[in-house]
Amino acid sequence: EPELNYTPKFYQDGDFVVALVPIGLETEYTPNYVFTLTSGGVTDQLTLTVKEREAKAKLYYPASAELISRTRTAATLLAFEQAMKSVVDTNEATRYWEGTFTAPLNRTINTGFGRTRVLSATGTEYVHTGVDYIANIGDQVMATNAGKVVYVGEQTVSGKLVVVDHGCGLKSWYMHMSEITVNVGDVVEKGATLGIVGNTGFTI
Repeated sequence: EPELNYTPKFYQDGDFVVALVPIGLETEYTPNYVFTLTSGGVTDQLTLTVKEREAKAKLYYPASAELISRTRTAATLLAFEQAMKSVVDTNEATRYWEGTFTAPLNRTINTGFGRTRVLSATGTEYVHTGVDYIANIGDQVMATNAGKVVYVGEQTVSGKLVVVDHGCGLKSWYMHMSEITVNVGDVVEKGATLGIVGNTGFTI
């Protein structure tokens, strides 16, 4: 309580069961969420304290009108969502990751997660749901932690894309690559090369 519009799925993890609960960008702010857990006749409550999101200035993205009309439209966004549905809905029960996650590139962040981006050419606003880095074409893209490769392909908006399932419902997505060097089913370690930085899809 209050409602998060998400039903947790629990996974066996050694002697424990775990569930990851995402807090979406659209979630209404409230300082505390109370989770009531019941198992074997025992009930307990856990309280999650959430900090209010800091307001940041909008970022203007100088993509050309031609690039936008070719790669980021209602149709290409819908096609991406439909193509990724099975990837989103299917989760590895094995927990592959250990410890902290690392960045996929040793580079400066250009656009962080959750920033409002404005397309200069059209005035369209949207919330950025990834992390963009200032990188050189040819840089290696590395796995943020151990996991299993569950998608390799190319979509109009994302360009060449790899998805790594780290287990228990946690995945990382790597977009806009020029070359992919892994295959579906590969189990990769943290820091393993997944592909090469490019500018495929909606990116400048």
